[in-house]
Amino acid sequence: AFAERLAARAEDLGIADRITMTGVLGEGELDAAYRAADLLIAPSRTESYGMAIADALGRGIPVIASRVGGIPATVAPGRSTVLVSPEPWALSRALGRWMTDPALRGRLKREALRGRGDLPRWRDTVSVVAQSLARIQ
Repeated sequence: AFAERLAARAEDLGIADRITMTGVLGEGELDAAYRAADLLIAPSRTESYGMAIADALGRGIPVIASRVGGIPATVAPGRSTVLVSPEPWALSRALGRWMTDPALRGRLKREALRGRGDLPRWRDTVSVVAQSLARIQ
C-alpha cells in the first residue's frame, strides 16, 4: 500500500517517468543496481542500523541519510556520508548541494571508495547471524 501511494504521488507530481520502483531484487539484480548508482539516499525517520547504507558504503557509493536511530553509528559523517535531520527541507538542501557542487560529489566519492570494505555487506551479516543461531541449537 505504501509503494502504491508513492507511485500515485509521483504520477500526480508528473515525475513518475523519472522514478524506478524495483521492488525486491535478487543478488545479481542488486549488484547491478549498486553498480549503476552514484549515490544512496536514505531519508529514514527511524532506522535501527542502516544495512543498506553499510552495503552501499562497502561498495564505494556515497550516502545522504537522515541522522536517526543507528545510522550515525553506521557511518563516518563528513567523509563519505552527509547526515541531515529527518525533515524534508534538510534532505532537499543536501540533495541540492550534491547536484550543484562537483567538489562535494568528488570528495564524497573518493572517501567512499577509500573506505569501502570497512563495513559488513548483507552476506556477511547473514553469515554471522547463521553462525550465532547454529551455536544456540
